[in-house]
Amino acid sequence: MMRPAQTIIRPVDRDGHVIRDDEQIEFLTFGDVGLLCSGRRRSDVPQITIQIAQHTDGLFMWAIDAMVGTGYRGYRVGSKWGKFAPTRQDAIAAACTEIEAQGPDRNVIDWLDSLCAPQQMELFA
Repeated sequence: MMRPAQTIIRPVDRDGHVIRDDEQIEFLTFGDVGLLCSGRRRSDVPQITIQIAQHTDGLFMWAIDAMVGTGYRGYRVGSKWGKFAPTRQDAIAAACTEIEAQGPDRNVIDWLDSLCAPQQMELFA
């Protein structure tokens, strides 16, 4: 499913900031994230974390940490990566689009759809 998201992409800043554990980050998770965080990954079980944080300029940033099939993609949320969105909802939709590009199974797609459903977005606005 296409998830329209308004995004602002800036060049990667090699020395840019990434959010530390003591800063405000929202985590949305699917699967046994304990395995993902511990480094004990299993390719047969999708393990996904979406990170959302608000930048000092009011824009929202996103990042993903996703083990889907035999593929892995992950990075820590922060301005370093130049991925911004005007709203939290747009940041979530952009993260979902990144994960969906990895070709996840139906369960993951259903979870992504649920995150981007209008009623879900309104609950957390």
